[in-house]
Amino acid sequence: MIHIINPFIGDDQHNKIQELTIESIKRAQEYEGNNDVEILAAYYKEDEEVVPGFVSRKVELKKSIRDVIPNSAKKLPLISEFFDSIKGDESIDYVIYSNIDIALHYQFYSAVKAFINKGFDAFAINRRRVSEHYCNITDLNQLYSEVGYQHLGYDCFVFKRGIIEKFALGKACIGIPFIDSVMLFNLIAFSSHFKLFTDKHLTFHIGYELVKNWGDKELVAHNKKQYLNALSQIKDKVKLKNVPGAGLPFFKRHFKWLMNPTIHYPTVASLDFKGKGTRYKQTEKAPKGYYEWLQKKIKLD
Repeated sequence: MIHIINPFIGDDQHNKIQELTIESIKRAQEYEGNNDVEILAAYYKEDEEVVPGFVSRKVELKKSIRDVIPNSAKKLPLISEFFDSIKGDESIDYVIYSNIDIALHYQFYSAVKAFINKGFDAFAINRRRVSEHYCNITDLNQLYSEVGYQHLGYDCFVFKRGIIEKFALGKACIGIPFIDSVMLFNLIAFSSHFKLFTDKHLTFHIGYELVKNWGDKELVAHNKKQYLNALSQIKDKVKLKNVPGAGLPFFKRHFKWLMNPTIHYPTVASLDFKGKGTRYKQTEKAPKGYYEWLQKKIKLD
């Protein structure tokens, strides 16, 4: 198993959060003998000084969004280059990719292995949003205890390495909206058994914000175009059973798909109306009853 990260030098706030993320990865690798998980750092030459010493593989990036949009203010990596170096490497069974501002709980790799053993060949783990009150390495133990709040976006993906060969990623860049949907739909299309985990206490992000201004309009438009192009290439491969929420009742699933900006409603609705494929039933339901209702009403938060 290999975990791909993209360390880079940013502003003071980014650097502080990145240091915390890197320390959390180190601790997760040391937990329960998870040193069999390799860490691959994909980085630009000018960012080499922040590559952690414990990584086992290094890939110096050569391409960026500036090869597509020459006047881009930001030098952002193309996500396809992250995976190019490990294509065909049969020594790797599974790949993890997560954003560099997504910290791991110490049991993260152990949980990932457990999910794989349950038969998932691809999955995404949604982060928890935690307080900005703790954002230093010395705060990591306190952060582990923060339950936090859910987040809709996708920033941590796990999948069989062989799926990479089928990916349609175009020239989508990281750090800009729609990159998460590009990854999501490729995994939905090319995995046999995909799962979206929305309520696991395994990754977290400093800050409660749900929506962030990640880039200028030109970059957002670029990534949206790459996303739609990718969908047009793989739409015949998209599996309804892998689409999050497909096991919900008809009106509930269509409402959720329509309202969720990460889901391309025309694609999934078309599949649903055509009756393409089976649906996985929802296996985890929230407990109900008077005391569950009362607990929500009287809890102090």
